[in-house]
Amino acid sequence: MALITLYMLLILIFWEDLKERSVHWFLFPLLFIGGLWFRDFQINWEDLGMNLLFLCVLFGGLTVYLSLKLGKLVAITKAHFGWGDILFLLAITPFFSFFNFVLLFTFGTIAVLLIHVIVSLFVSGPKSIPFAGYFALLTGLELTFSMSDHLNHLLV
Repeated sequence: MALITLYMLLILIFWEDLKERSVHWFLFPLLFIGGLWFRDFQINWEDLGMNLLFLCVLFGGLTVYLSLKLGKLVAITKAHFGWGDILFLLAITPFFSFFNFVLLFTFGTIAVLLIHVIVSLFVSGPKSIPFAGYFALLTGLELTFSMSDHLNHLLV
C-alpha cells in the first residue's frame, strides 16, 4: 500500500510540475512521510543526515559559484532552482542510502536534462525545466527497480 501511495504522489508531482511548472507544497511532506512509511518508519539517521548534508553542500556550492560568476550574491531560488525542486529533493531523502541518493541525484539530473532537451524538440512551451516532475518519474523507476531486486532476493 505504501508503494502505491508513493507512486500516486510521484505521478501527481510529475503532472503538476509539467502542466503548471509548480507543485502544491503539501505534497512534499506527504511524500516524505510516504518514504518513511515505505521504509516501515525505520529511519537510518546516518543516511538521512548525510543526504541532507549532501544537499546543503550542493546548494551552498551552487550559490557560491553563481555569486562569484555574476559578481553579486545570488539567491538560487530566484531564477536558477525552484523551491519545489529543493523541497522535492528534501522529501526523497529518507528513501535511499547515502550512496544511492548521490547516484540517483547525479544520474537523475543528467537524465532530467536529456529528457527536457528531447521533449523540447517536439513540444514548444516554457523554457524552464520541470526538474521535480521529471525527477519524480525517475524516482518511481528507481523504487520499482529496487523493489524488483529486493523481491528477487526473497524468491531465490
